[in-house]
Amino acid sequence: MTNLTDDKQKKDIEELTKQGSEYYDKYEFEKSLTCFQDILKIDPNHVESYKAIANIYRSLGRIPEAIEYCQKALKVDPKDVIALLLQGNYHFELDDIENSFKCYHQAAEIAPDSTDVWFNLGNLHKSQKEYTEALEAFRKGEALDTSDLGLLIMLADLNEELENFDEAIDYYYKIVKLSPDASSIWIRLAELHFERGEYEKAVECQLQILELDPQDYITMNNLGYTKLKLGELDEAFKHLNKAIEIGPDYANSWDSLGETYELKGDLEKALECYTKAVELDPSIELHTENKERVEDELKKKN
Repeated sequence: MTNLTDDKQKKDIEELTKQGSEYYDKYEFEKSLTCFQDILKIDPNHVESYKAIANIYRSLGRIPEAIEYCQKALKVDPKDVIALLLQGNYHFELDDIENSFKCYHQAAEIAPDSTDVWFNLGNLHKSQKEYTEALEAFRKGEALDTSDLGLLIMLADLNEELENFDEAIDYYYKIVKLSPDASSIWIRLAELHFERGEYEKAVECQLQILELDPQDYITMNNLGYTKLKLGELDEAFKHLNKAIEIGPDYANSWDSLGETYELKGDLEKALECYTKAVELDPSIELHTENKERVEDELKKKN
């Protein structure tokens, strides 16, 4: 026979959970808090409500109370990994690194197959400049899920910070393989390849960016400048003029076009472009230096 009281309590909890979540999403934290507190009056062992209240207190900037409600959740269920991770995050916000580590390590013992655990642990090690331990944690997470974008981004970023550029680039390519629309990653790949003198690879990345956004005049400028580095002056002119057509007020495109004219030997045109670059952004010393250099060369010729 169905217990009508239990059914009503279950329905009330579902309704309060829905209301509390809606209030939270609308940043009405006090109303959300009331809903979840009402759930605990119905069921004092409702772990999800303890965690929800912890999140609300964190949003209100009341971190010690957020920690207190994580502890209440863990008193009901000592193996609740989410509660441990939340508590670890809150300790970190209070700069209580020791207790943050304790929470994450406890979570790792309970759920060693959780990528969230290794992400948080790796990030904490990284924040303390413990790079070997951070890499180890991130790689453990990656071994569990090679498609976890958060972990791949952290591995790319950390390897770049450690100047392991080959490894960083490999991870960036793993990211865009999984998320080909990640323009910010394509941009960083293009920058890294350019900085390393790998101009053909930089061009490939720049073309990917422009496929995602044909109106990206900064990347169009970069593509033109990369073509300049490759000695492909006609291609450089084409892309740089296109960049100026799309973004006429971007000083770097005028400077790049000036450099292209200078290489071609047309100093008058180069001076026009450098002058325009200085007008648009006089704060960039290189633009002024280029303008003054070409002015001196023209004076010598005359």
